[in-house]
Amino acid sequence: MEHLVIDWSHLKFYNTIMAVSSGAALASISMVLTSLVQGTKITPRGWGINFLALGIILLGTGMHMTLTWPLAPMYAFDNISFGEPVFVLGAITFMLGFYYWKQTDNLLRSDQALKIVAGDILNFKFILYGIGYGLVGIGLAGLVFGLFTAPIEEPVVGLEALLPYPLNYLSTVFVSMIWASIGVCAIYTPALLNYYAYPDSTSAKNSFWVIKF
Repeated sequence: MEHLVIDWSHLKFYNTIMAVSSGAALASISMVLTSLVQGTKITPRGWGINFLALGIILLGTGMHMTLTWPLAPMYAFDNISFGEPVFVLGAITFMLGFYYWKQTDNLLRSDQALKIVAGDILNFKFILYGIGYGLVGIGLAGLVFGLFTAPIEEPVVGLEALLPYPLNYLSTVFVSMIWASIGVCAIYTPALLNYYAYPDSTSAKNSFWVIKF
């Protein structure tokens, strides 16, 4: 990409807040599941507030990027690779926030909070499969076509373009692996939820790919 001139004044670029909020949402989901599995003190109302706040940010930015393509034409593919996954994550996160807020009393009274939550959240399995395979596809496309390679004009990471091959391909590999690994986790999540929702099920017990905490 030669003689690239980025007019930042006309480019609606908010990937930073999307990335930070996405990381916070994924870390929060992991934290909640760990708390439920280990039987530590649970705070559904606090979880709800956290997920609702993150969901609003992710849903708003993801929807805007998906529908308006603010990064076109210079970064057209990023509108898909960033916008659509964040849109889905925002919708899921927002609904998780609403769910935990509404179910606070029930979860605090129950001695089977993990089983209840896993059984309810398992209904997300179809969108998890879909977005999971989509993320794996984005990761593979990034590796094959170098879609995440930063031009030299881009601040900081653009310095990578000055390095010899294959060092100038590091950011592409890194970002592609992040996308693909999150996709694999999304595909795997329904099996994990099924294991905890139906612990007495023969199929769940025999699922060797289920990680036991």
